[in-house]
Amino acid sequence: MNTARDSRSPARGGIPAAPIPGRLSGFIFAILTALACTTPLFCVPLGVFALIQSLRALRRAPKGTAGRGLVVAALVITVLALALTVMLMISAAVKLADQGVL
Repeated sequence: MNTARDSRSPARGGIPAAPIPGRLSGFIFAILTALACTTPLFCVPLGVFALIQSLRALRRAPKGTAGRGLVVAALVITVLALALTVMLMISAAVKLADQGVL
């Protein structure tokens, strides 16, 4: 009797694992977005791409599917990184305005 689980077997009673397009790329670009959040020139395009990939993967992954948590994590990381970038941009603009540069 083989006790090893097949990669297609249900994980804890969920739906069998199937490849979700955009799942891993969305997460990788979310991590890159978080790392580049102090440079809006890189963060915004990476974040937009990560959001697109993650939202497409979330739409294709039914509830209970293995790997859906990775997609949700990518969405949370991307939204937080983009929000931090926007806050840093506003803070920099206010500081430059106070100094009379803008």
